[in-house]
Amino acid sequence: MRLPEVSVAVRNMARRPSLAASVLLTLGVGIGASTTIFGFVDGILLRPLGLPSSDRLVSIQELHGKTPVGRVTYATLHDLGSHRFQHLSAVAGMRLWNFALEADGQPEQVTGAMVSGDFFAAAASAPEAGAFFGPGDASEPVVVLGHEIWARRFEASQDVVGRTIHLGDRLYRIVGVARAEVQKLAAADLWIPLQFEAPLGSNRRSHLLDVVGRRRPQSSLSQARDELAAFARSLPGDDSPDLSLVAHDLQETLVAPVRPMLAVLVAAVAMLLALVTLNLTNLLLARAMSREREMAIRRALGASEGDVSVAFLVEGFLLGACGTALGIVVATWGISGVKGLLPATFPRLAEVGLSPLTVAIGVAGGLGASAISALYPALRRLGTGSIDLVQRDLSRFPARHRGREMVAAAQIMLAMVLLAGAALCLRSFLKLEQVDPGFRRRGVVGIDLPLGDRHGDDPARQAPLLAAMLESIRTVPGVTSAGLVNGLPLTGGPSTGVGIDARPGIDVNAGIRIADAGYFEALGIPLRDGRTFGSSDGPSAPRVVMVSEAFARAAWPGKAALGQRVTMKDWGDPLGGVVVGVVGDVRPANLAAPPEPTVYWHFLQFPSSFNTAVVRTDLPLPALVRAVQAEVWKIDPGQPLARVRTLEAVLADSIAKERLVTILFAAFGIAAILLAAIGLYGVLANLVGERTREIAIRGALGASPLAAMRLVLFRAGRLTLAGVAAGCAAALAAGQGMAAVLYEVQPRDPAMLTAAAVGVGAVAALASYWPARRAASVDPMTVLREE
Repeated sequence: MRLPEVSVAVRNMARRPSLAASVLLTLGVGIGASTTIFGFVDGILLRPLGLPSSDRLVSIQELHGKTPVGRVTYATLHDLGSHRFQHLSAVAGMRLWNFALEADGQPEQVTGAMVSGDFFAAAASAPEAGAFFGPGDASEPVVVLGHEIWARRFEASQDVVGRTIHLGDRLYRIVGVARAEVQKLAAADLWIPLQFEAPLGSNRRSHLLDVVGRRRPQSSLSQARDELAAFARSLPGDDSPDLSLVAHDLQETLVAPVRPMLAVLVAAVAMLLALVTLNLTNLLLARAMSREREMAIRRALGASEGDVSVAFLVEGFLLGACGTALGIVVATWGISGVKGLLPATFPRLAEVGLSPLTVAIGVAGGLGASAISALYPALRRLGTGSIDLVQRDLSRFPARHRGREMVAAAQIMLAMVLLAGAALCLRSFLKLEQVDPGFRRRGVVGIDLPLGDRHGDDPARQAPLLAAMLESIRTVPGVTSAGLVNGLPLTGGPSTGVGIDARPGIDVNAGIRIADAGYFEALGIPLRDGRTFGSSDGPSAPRVVMVSEAFARAAWPGKAALGQRVTMKDWGDPLGGVVVGVVGDVRPANLAAPPEPTVYWHFLQFPSSFNTAVVRTDLPLPALVRAVQAEVWKIDPGQPLARVRTLEAVLADSIAKERLVTILFAAFGIAAILLAAIGLYGVLANLVGERTREIAIRGALGASPLAAMRLVLFRAGRLTLAGVAAGCAAALAAGQGMAAVLYEVQPRDPAMLTAAAVGVGAVAALASYWPARRAASVDPMTVLREE
């Protein structure tokens, strides 16, 4: 690329600033959108986890028959840790827990991970300071700090090793500090040894542990799977005769829930980028057509065909480079904005950013799109006689418009597909929003109140303390009701098989909630039958439970649930209770999932270390938090408050993925229809401009202005109909790929296709109106006089 060619291209761009601005804006939007989506694909799907040889990390899960359980029991983990595997160098279990950390007199609630001895061997990470504990330290009160809490609470001091901190009511000695990368294996603030205590240590029905392993360098995933399956067959089968173990790639396990969403967005943004390329082609083609006389004269005066074509390519390259740079800037804002729409629990969200690979893909896409767009007008000139172009009326070449018309029809087709996708996503999201979650969310706040092991595991110590805190919270002015639960709705939670005493051998897989009567009152969960927990249901009273309607239907079909007895076997010693009440169903993890059968245990009879105060109030959130903290400290001055969330925020987070897909598809659809309208308008405006003389002659011979308008509208209708028809076919073919992100909406919904077609047609009509009106307003006498 020579300097004179660049200077000529710059002057040409300066003479047509509107064209340059259109190209820059179009390319900036297209590259910005595509780079934003690829930033998420790179950070979530493509980039390694960030641990050494992370491709060898596996997630080990239990299956019962063909049913995946996911988590592993303590007993199975103990056997895994005791066995020497040929294809696994390390196997480790972990369980997250909330702790009240106290160091230098400052209490704080932190998330800790109880991990087995081979955890750090599985991570294969070196310590930032000190050392890691191992299999021989299981009984020692030692702790490894995470990098973030080490920097924040201990100012990244190397002298922290050997110091002691309180976690609950126990004193732990700091033996090391882990690098930040270890949190990608277990998202915790600190790590302590996992205790294999009875009765959980010998129970093969308590699925409480996440287990990871590391393959040996020369071992494949299939070899590890085969070895685990053989190992599972050797385990005692008294409790779980159909137990099996399976290994999955750890990274794939983490990102599997969001892979379908990202795949759909990649397909959508690829279509948008194709539409942008077509739009650029149309713009540059219009520019080339307007300069054909100029180029023909240059060719007739001795310029080579190569010189003329290079002029187009240089101008296209410069426009593409500037538009791509703008697109990368847009992508930085786009990535930040999209991350703000997602909850912190979204897989690998912190790793999403504008990486060098993401920038390289964006630049390649921008320059590639601009090269294709500039190459077509340049190639189109080949074979055209320069003398003919100088001497003859350019408007008499019908074929010269055919390329632009095909490009405009292709734009309408792509816009139709994206608009149909946006319509499907919007309808799906609106249906999802209308789902009854089973509780009243307005005016309800959840405040995590974890006791951790501050007061031991003795219910006689925990229950009165929690009851006193609740009573104190209820006295806050502006609080209408307050209750307790071990996990808010729509946030997931523990589940297990619950035996039905009247039906031996029948277990119902159920969510486990530990609550009080105030929980149902605060959330407005309706009582369908029986009663709620009462003051007579104390720690020494016979255990009672409440069940959801879904559980009652599954456990006792066609029979009354009241008075029936259930037994929970998977959490240590068997725990039985009599059903005293049936309540309405509550969605467990997200609105799209059906109601989960649920068993509610009284917190006075089965206390939990995970406790959330649920408060119905009309107070502003900051005022409520201050008041609740003051009341809690009256009971226990060392008790920290943890996360504070409104139920409306919890509900919004539960449908964040669906909301994001809807917003992005709507944005893509709007951009696509605007680009298609611009392309159609350009073709028709150019048509009217070049056929003004013909329209004037027709008018002089008696044709009405309406006939001129019909000429333009007929051309517009033909292009729109062709584009919509092709778009409908493409949308039907691609629709099945969207099924994974839709809720109770058929991907080939004829109503949504019709709506998209009507929308495209309406916008095309608007884009056609002004060129048609201009054609109708041609004054034959004025035009012919100028001729």
